[in-house]
Amino acid sequence: MVEEIMKKYGYFNFFRDSPINDNIGRITFVSKENYLVMTPKGELIGKLKGRYSYEIEDAKEFPYVGDWVSIQYTGNEKEVLIDHLFRRKNRISRKMRGKQFSEQIIACNVDYIIFCMSTDENFSLRLLEKYLYAFSCPNSKSLLVLTKKDLAENVEKNIKKIKELYPNLEVIATSIYEDSSIKLLLPYLLEGTTSVIIGSSGVGKSTLINHIAGKEIFKTREISKKTQRGKHTTTFRKLIYLGEGLGCIIPDFDS
Repeated sequence: MVEEIMKKYGYFNFFRDSPINDNIGRITFVSKENYLVMTPKGELIGKLKGRYSYEIEDAKEFPYVGDWVSIQYTGNEKEVLIDHLFRRKNRISRKMRGKQFSEQIIACNVDYIIFCMSTDENFSLRLLEKYLYAFSCPNSKSLLVLTKKDLAENVEKNIKKIKELYPNLEVIATSIYEDSSIKLLLPYLLEGTTSVIIGSSGVGKSTLINHIAGKEIFKTREISKKTQRGKHTTTFRKLIYLGEGLGCIIPDFDS
């Protein structure tokens, strides 16, 4: 049971052949007050141990979603103390404009960055360029998922334009009404892997994720008839296990 829990959340993908350590967990959620940590005992509330917290000199040294940390159990069975951050495989960041460029960390220890864009009239090469520039993550692979292919007539034309500009970018056109197109995504969502999903509101991220998982992970809303855009149905960033045989995702709905 313990091994299965940690395997689902990518333990062996990160620590390779190391046996399960009860004092290691993965950050699944970050708030201003505390953390949620997936541990061999389940998801528990995590708080930074005083000494560790005081030694942090840079914001990037704080744990973020996807980080692996060492933990200490307390007298409270629902809580652990975080006392160490393991060296990251990578981190995906958003470049923020201002007087100086700054970095906003979205998630850590990521295998794939999946950009979602609709194939309808809202499709924009300029937006794709913005995504590829704004989000960076070494040691990971990028994938562009074009959603709602059943509503568009120019899918192949758009793919051709994309490949001309970005020949190394993998592109998959999908429709939730076409299972064969959804299956093309499965190699990017294998058990033990972690993918970040990035895309604007209304492109069908929530619907796509729910369809892959076979259950409602996120609530969905109809898009506006006036603007043809939707509202964010989820406003938090959390590491989520999709289901049996699948990996974990970190939806970034603030993109």
